Order: sequence, then structure tokens, then C-alpha cells
Amino acid sequence: MSTRIDVISMPSAQERRAIFASAARDARTPWQFVDACTAPPAELPYSDQAAVRRFGRALSRGEIGCFASHFEAWKSLLASRDAQRIVLEDDTIVDWSLMDRIAEVDFAAHGLDLVRFYSTHPFKHSVAVQRFLGPHTHLLQTSGMFLGTQGYVLTREAAERLVRLARGITMPVDWFMNRYWAYGFRNYCLFPFPLIERFVPSEIGDRSEAPPVGAASRIVRQGWRVFDRVSRGFADHVRFRPNPFEPTEDAGLSYVERRERAEGRTSSARAT
Repeated sequence: MSTRIDVISMPSAQERRAIFASAARDARTPWQFVDACTAPPAELPYSDQAAVRRFGRALSRGEIGCFASHFEAWKSLLASRDAQRIVLEDDTIVDWSLMDRIAEVDFAAHGLDLVRFYSTHPFKHSVAVQRFLGPHTHLLQTSGMFLGTQGYVLTREAAERLVRLARGITMPVDWFMNRYWAYGFRNYCLFPFPLIERFVPSEIGDRSEAPPVGAASRIVRQGWRVFDRVSRGFADHVRFRPNPFEPTEDAGLSYVERRERAEGRTSSARAT
């Protein structure tokens, strides 16, 4: 399988693009810059009130544009014939050898629809598969908050569910993508991360100032949070508690290599 990589980038971010392109010059996997959005499409409405009642405050223009940009990336996958897509942001430092290997893997064949590549904050996790792609690349199942949209791979099924669930912008996109209890499949990440975020100024905008929230909006938000936490708790302790993967041996081939060999599948890049 060959997986295309879309790199979300503002057209004006020429320095970022140049740095990313220089680092990716030896990548085997086809990649392209896709222009980031500055406003949401008509099918993805935004209102300050809806954001306050879900997220607790209005979103910045950068947060709105970031959500819209990833939404368009999901729609781009659905408009193509591709089975999966890798989405990266342009302010990342990528381990291209590992990313090329990731691009060869048919994630749906392993029961994986969304695998994240980076978190900006500490997160709760359990080890789903040791030695998933190699001796030091493991698959973690995360629970609770997993924040960051710097990079991930998603299947058509994941794109369909995310697009269907995104009826409007009411929270930052990483909070939305974290809602595994709402879109219905486990949240996974690779560890160690295949990329890191460069230490550069954020384009999201200032979020330090927020207008006061009215009593009605506070009540609506608290009611929604109670329901949401109950839903997440059910997912964590009942729905997604058993690990669907069999134990892996701590030697020899990686989990993916064992599966590929057992099923007679080998990536064309490594078979030559």
C-alpha cells in the first residue's frame, strides 16, 4: 500500500514550507502541501454561543481555521479512491524513515481507523501492541484527553465518521478528534512519536482573553459535560476496555511483519 501525505500549511508560510520540504527531500512517500483554511465552509457553521456551551469559551480565528483545514483533509480522502491518508502539519520534524514505513501499512487490515502521531500534553494509556512496527515502535491505546493534531493516519471509515459527527465547530479540532466515545472506535497512538512539533510561534492566536460566560450558557455546558463524562466513562470501562490484540513476542519480527507474513502480504517497497 502507498499512502499519500497531506501537509496542512498556510500559503503565506513560505519559511515553514521551505524547512519542511528540505527535511522531506529524501522521503519515499508522495506528499504535498495543502492550503490551510482561514474560515469554515458553509457546511461547518461556527457560532460563539455554541462554542461557549460546549467548550467553555469562544474560539480564535486560528482555531476555527485549523478545524476547517483538517475537516477539508478528511473530505479530500473521501473524495479520492484512497483507503487511508496521512495528515501532517507543517511545523513538525518528521522521522521520515519511520513515516515511510507507516505509509506502507494497511491500518484497516489491523482494525485501526485512527492512529495519532503526537500529543502536546501527558496522556493516559495502556500498551495495546508491543513491537508494533519494530523493536522500539509500540501501539498505545489512549484514554481521556489526547491533544494535538500535528500528525495522524486515518482510514476512510474514520474520515466518514469524523465528517458525519462534525455538524459545526464547537471546540478545537484536537478536542473533537479526541472524542473516541462519540465517533465509536478506540483512540491509538504510536510511541515513541514519529514526529515532534517544532518550537515556533503558534498561528492559532491569543486565547488568554475570554468574555464572561452567561448563566444560561454555564448551565447548558455543565449539563453537557456530565453527559459527556458518563459516555466517556462507559467507553473506557465497558465498551473499549478489552484489548483486541493478541499478545506479541518480545523478539523476532514485529507485530505487523508477522501479520503480513501470515497473510502473504509484503509491501512492494520492501519486497524489492
